[in-house]
Amino acid sequence: MQRRLLSLTSATFLACFLLSGSALAQPIFDPSGLHWTETTYDFQPLDPAAGGSLTGTAISFSGATGSDIGEEDVTLPWAFPWYGQSYQTASVGVDGLISFEAGGNLGSSNGPLPRTGQYERMDIAVFWDDLSVSPNGTGAVYYATDATNNRFIISWEGIQRDGAPSPGSFQLHLYPDGSFSMHWADTDFGSPGIYDFGDSATVGVQDWAGNTHSSGYYLQVSNN
Repeated sequence: MQRRLLSLTSATFLACFLLSGSALAQPIFDPSGLHWTETTYDFQPLDPAAGGSLTGTAISFSGATGSDIGEEDVTLPWAFPWYGQSYQTASVGVDGLISFEAGGNLGSSNGPLPRTGQYERMDIAVFWDDLSVSPNGTGAVYYATDATNNRFIISWEGIQRDGAPSPGSFQLHLYPDGSFSMHWADTDFGSPGIYDFGDSATVGVQDWAGNTHSSGYYLQVSNN
């Protein structure tokens, strides 16, 4: 089930986030000028079996099959600008989040932003929840460089929400100018009022890698 999106933008950033139910996003800013607006839905499946225009590389999370603790570093095709710094690597987590600090220790339990604990590293929460790669191998996290549109895509496809019967899919697009967008193809996990459409997820951004998140450089869209 596809959902209409609300989004975030500034002169240097563009992000689009799924909100739960009838919730609305009012214009709110972090100190860098980040704020919400609307953008165009553009989910690009990377699963080779989906037959899309792009074919992604599946991330082999160490020990992640049937669990929610997997995280791996991927190399970006260019240095990505983030809160005044630039990063060539993204640490990608099964739980629907990334950090620009290589080496992981990503947050395994979502909560309200900012997150400041040693094991709560997160810069972009696309759909941060208690997620896992399916034990039967039907779900995966992919990445691909889309040279035609000059973007790098990280895509969670067929991902399970622990305790829910149905999988979901969503993705993040990064651009070399520091803009980014988030797109949700399916966040109906088959658990109405419990896990569906962000009912138990955190969506937002913070500057963990640059260590300014505790000084107000974060922006939360949703936390449940």
